[in-house]
Amino acid sequence: MNQVYVGGTYFHVYISILKSIFRADRDSKNLLILNDHTPGLSEIVPALRASGYFDFVIEVPFVKLKRRIKDETGFIKKVISRNRLAIEYVEQNSAIAQYNEFIRHAEINLFYNLGLSSSYFITKYRNNFFRMLEDGEHNYLPRVGRFQAFKRRHILKTVMGEGLDPEIKEIEVQHVHRLHERVRFKGRTLELQNMQEALSATDQEKILSIFMNGQAIEVHGDNNALLITQPLSEDGFLTEQEKITMYNILLQQYAQGLSVYVKCHPREKTDYHGKILPTFTEIPRRFPLEMLDLLKSIRFKKGITVFSGGLNNLQCIEEKIFLGKEYLKKV
Repeated sequence: MNQVYVGGTYFHVYISILKSIFRADRDSKNLLILNDHTPGLSEIVPALRASGYFDFVIEVPFVKLKRRIKDETGFIKKVISRNRLAIEYVEQNSAIAQYNEFIRHAEINLFYNLGLSSSYFITKYRNNFFRMLEDGEHNYLPRVGRFQAFKRRHILKTVMGEGLDPEIKEIEVQHVHRLHERVRFKGRTLELQNMQEALSATDQEKILSIFMNGQAIEVHGDNNALLITQPLSEDGFLTEQEKITMYNILLQQYAQGLSVYVKCHPREKTDYHGKILPTFTEIPRRFPLEMLDLLKSIRFKKGITVFSGGLNNLQCIEEKIFLGKEYLKKV
């Protein structure tokens, strides 16, 4: 069966590549649809098209179009014509309509069941088979209550999100037991580690080249700490100065005597140089964190994060320090 992958982060692209490589039906074709969620994601599109992992790669500015619908449409019209507007705006401002027949006869893989992209696909292709693929910790931290889900489905006539929509038949994640009980019956196991370990040397090199674009990652020895940051100021959890202060405290507490490497979130705007520690090495932002395991020589004694799910996926870290969202409340 042909496959459509709809995502907007480097991690989404990485998982889509792995799924494409290890698909059971070798005669099937793949369409990758990238949204504008992550700055700079467009830069790897030429390499993705040349890689051969996908038959088609297109970009659709779902985030920009959602803002336009909000700015250009009155409240009443949005409520009455929400789903029709989603289809009109998307098809008038992208090349997606050219792939209508392909999509209609394919399985659709969404990395998040929320927002304009979900509204578009679930509204237009309601009879397709829909699958959610892992998006990190978001899959395990439900935020949509029962009343909110009811209101979205029956009053607003839009997607409920978080895999609750009946159109979503499967939710493929690494830790099915951590899914909320309301959707756990849809859970299927995403074999991320097995797929990574089964990659050929040729595929490993090709995948690395897609994301690295000639850049190199050098991690010396194993007396290292990896700090995984997140867009906490960009998303309104903390001010930028509070975020920087917090990371300095974490490094003083957990990384004494270790060489520090920092993996910044691709959506972060903060330049940490000169703001945390005298010296550290920054790992390229557009590099999917999970791909560190492909670089067999890289080892870390400690990995430190507030709540980045990527830390749980890494095998190259000896001790994982996952503080959780409760830590932010203390901050």
